[in-house]
Amino acid sequence: MEITELERRLDAVVAEDGIPFFVAATAGTTVRGAYDPIEPLLKLRDKYQFWLHVDGAWGGAAVMSEKLRKQYLSGLECADSFTWDFHKMLGRHSCAIFC
Repeated sequence: MEITELERRLDAVVAEDGIPFFVAATAGTTVRGAYDPIEPLLKLRDKYQFWLHVDGAWGGAAVMSEKLRKQYLSGLECADSFTWDFHKMLGRHSCAIFC
């Protein structure tokens, strides 16, 4: 997620008298395993008062490792909600072949 672009769009919502109410951060995309930066999102959440959800369905298992938690999920404990799917990061592959 591009934080500066998100803030620009949040400003646009507010400028039109809208109320930003929800942002979902990704903790591990399905194909590339990319993580959105949680700490900058927390700053925006505090500024705009939206609900910050972290979708860790794919990469949430990093929370079990102190090293990976610090590297990829720093600030997670301050998010408003978090989902985690145990089976996805712990060995289940997204592609397989049967002959």
